[in-house]
Amino acid sequence: MTAVWILLWIVFSVVILGTTFWSLIIQFQQKKTWEAFAKKAGLKYMKGTFSGPCAVEGVLDGYDISLFTAEQQNADTRTNKKVTGLQVNANEGFVDGLACGTPEMRTFIKSLDGIKRHDMADKKWDKNFLISARNTDAVNLFLTDERLEAIQKMLKVNNADVILLVDSNEGVYRIETSNPLTDLDQLEKMVKATIARYKKLSVSKEEEAKFKKLYEAPTQ
Repeated sequence: MTAVWILLWIVFSVVILGTTFWSLIIQFQQKKTWEAFAKKAGLKYMKGTFSGPCAVEGVLDGYDISLFTAEQQNADTRTNKKVTGLQVNANEGFVDGLACGTPEMRTFIKSLDGIKRHDMADKKWDKNFLISARNTDAVNLFLTDERLEAIQKMLKVNNADVILLVDSNEGVYRIETSNPLTDLDQLEKMVKATIARYKKLSVSKEEEAKFKKLYEAPTQ
């Protein structure tokens, strides 16, 4: 019996050491890729500790960019898992207000004050994605075919939880993925595509004026 336990201990130790070693390799690859991306894009790179996660932040083409590692709690277990996060914030107003996301974001979106499920029956919208709004009439006017296409492309990220929040002051777009984003070309394309799609959501002064007329008057 003792020999069996020793054998099991050896097997478990090898598995744990192998997993740790593999995680470190991926993390070092991530550090190298993110540093190269930050240098190329003119962003700030934070390398962290030797075995700890790195991060990137700064402004690219007028948008706030951040790359980071976070812990995500599994809905069906008490354990957490590490995910890679990409957040791109737009410092401009859109429409008040809109929340879109993948199914994993349902609980968070439902918790938003004043936001309710938006009827998309007459629009080209993937029913797998969530969409809620504050001001129905203004959001309907905002959701042109071009913007709908851009939003759905922003949400359609493989193996990722995604959310897009916009209001009359700013926009927040966040991806949480198991992909460590160690491929520089893939990372650059992802950020570039996100910014290009954000720009398609921009509103003109004329649209902004129309939206404001549709907003509900503030409660006295």
